[in-house]
Amino acid sequence: DRLLTPQELATNQAMQQFQQGFKNAQGSGNNVRASVSTNNPVDEEFRALYATTALLQSYIVGKVAIADASMLAKWAIDIVPTKGAAWDSNDSADIVALLDEAYAEHGLAGMDMMNAWSADATPSGAIGVAYIGLPRLLVKKYLSFEGNILEHEIGHTYTLQHCCDGNCTMQSVLDTGALGGFHNYTENCSNQNHTSVMNSQKNRY
Repeated sequence: DRLLTPQELATNQAMQQFQQGFKNAQGSGNNVRASVSTNNPVDEEFRALYATTALLQSYIVGKVAIADASMLAKWAIDIVPTKGAAWDSNDSADIVALLDEAYAEHGLAGMDMMNAWSADATPSGAIGVAYIGLPRLLVKKYLSFEGNILEHEIGHTYTLQHCCDGNCTMQSVLDTGALGGFHNYTENCSNQNHTSVMNSQKNRY
């Protein structure tokens, strides 16, 4: 999960606090419509990019909607940004350490999944990370493509591996034209049929 060009980050004055709550969710999935509630820790660098909490919340809700559109249409998976938290990230940490830090400090907070958001400049240029099959991920601020990154990382939480299909969102590098694409054949790089895997995993959370 690496960016294609060097990352440019901008920071403004940090806001005092990131308010709790985006919108109400109706608990866990495991039914016909899988409503997946999420906790969303947001680090100080990401928060500093938005003048008000309302603007920050609106931005994140919009990116979740982009990431969720295909999964909602195909598998009735509704990723719901339910809670938020202010998180002060370790400026020297790599992206995996940032994810681990966010999870250690904020965790699921009673939700089904944790989606952490960071604009911290990390080594190696990585723009997203997730643990395969576990309900936690981190999305980095990168241009305006956080929705694409989030969709990809959510795929990992549903056990999807990287692939080499140019039309699939699970490629190991960002391909903005592949948003919403999940290949429907057993592909050589991943050794998975991503559509079949999602059919079997859609009620995981």
